Amino acid sequence: QADILCVPSRYDGWGMVIPEGLAAGLPVIGTDSTGAAIELIKDSHNGWLIDTDSEEALYEAMFQAVKLSSEELANYSQAARDRAESHSLTQGVERFEQAATETLQQFSFIESPEEMITKKLITKSLVIEKQ
Repeated sequence: QADILCVPSRYDGWGMVIPEGLAAGLPVIGTDSTGAAIELIKDSHNGWLIDTDSEEALYEAMFQAVKLSSEELANYSQAARDRAESHSLTQGVERFEQAATETLQQFSFIESPEEMITKKLITKSLVIEKQ
């Protein structure tokens, strides 16, 4: 039985323990050198995002965590679950596609998302015709 997950890693590219902890409803203390913590923790909402090299920041986050009232802990826990639920593969693909579209637009390869959809449909129909 746990109320808080503390993951004070000096570095972790992603770290599955963070999304797993959030999915279990655990507010997470994580560092700004852990990809999953940077992506998933909203400081003082579903956990605490702290400076990697700061013992004081770790102490302060742990102190805040143990001082949460039952109601505050319940709110953090629900926010943790909500954040984990919003981090699905489908949503990740959608965010990636949106980022790629925006990047391409900056280089003027594509004028609008609608044009990209049209190009996808044309490409798909060409592939089907070749089969």
